Amino acid sequence: MKKNNISTSKIESSTKENGSTWLSISIAAYFLYALFLLIECLDFSALLHSPEPGYHATYDMNSVIFYVLDLIICVTLGLVLTVLYFAPGKKPNTVVLAVLLITLLRGCLIYYLYMFKEGSYQITPFIYKEANGFSVFVRTTLLPLQILAGIGCIWSWVRIASKQPLLDN
Repeated sequence: MKKNNISTSKIESSTKENGSTWLSISIAAYFLYALFLLIECLDFSALLHSPEPGYHATYDMNSVIFYVLDLIICVTLGLVLTVLYFAPGKKPNTVVLAVLLITLLRGCLIYYLYMFKEGSYQITPFIYKEANGFSVFVRTTLLPLQILAGIGCIWSWVRIASKQPLLDN
């Protein structure tokens, strides 16, 4: 009987580590993308402030504000996930609910900002869709990673919650 408890606690421990790993991947994806957005904001603002001779920006300050807002959102969501990661005695249901809400919010924002192309009036500036080759690469890797890591985290923590007695949740 004692051996069964030891193996059960090892499984629960490894499942919790897996959930924490997905959470840390999600945090890294948010902060790496925020760093990328910061560099893009500085680059776009610099070109608006002092363009190189013979060049002019095809966007204005309103376009850069979209990047700044997305930067603020990414940092905020990353900080919420970081606080959740370091919270002592976190309950699986709390983690699942928080990560689910953050992943859904981010998924909607990604769709709206990067994929939505219908309608004659486009609110999102074109530089958001494709600024340069590197930005396309970063977006095609980090944006799906934010969503996939959120789904992986939710899945892992749902498994943790399902293994705990109902009163512990």
